[in-house]
Amino acid sequence: MRLVGLYRETEYSPGRHRSNDAVLLEQVAEAVRDHGFVVDLMTADEAAVARPETELVFSMCQGRRALDFLMEWEKDGARLINSPRASLNTYRDRLPVLM
Repeated sequence: MRLVGLYRETEYSPGRHRSNDAVLLEQVAEAVRDHGFVVDLMTADEAAVARPETELVFSMCQGRRALDFLMEWEKDGARLINSPRASLNTYRDRLPVLM
């Protein structure tokens, strides 16, 4: 099975992206690889330009642009972990209405 992991955009973790978010995603990818899966890691920009062929996407994306294209992928049948809708629901304009 081929999986794709998408890094969180650097602007959402300024100064800490390499030490926190990227490391976490890379550790998850390595653990999944240890179970025999093929895992490609890429940025949201890379994924937006050339949608990868994959059976499953796990994402740490937060930005509206990335979440929008992930929702399109989901509509097209892609299996996603970390739903883009869940991420959008943490936005300040949506959270109070949901609560």
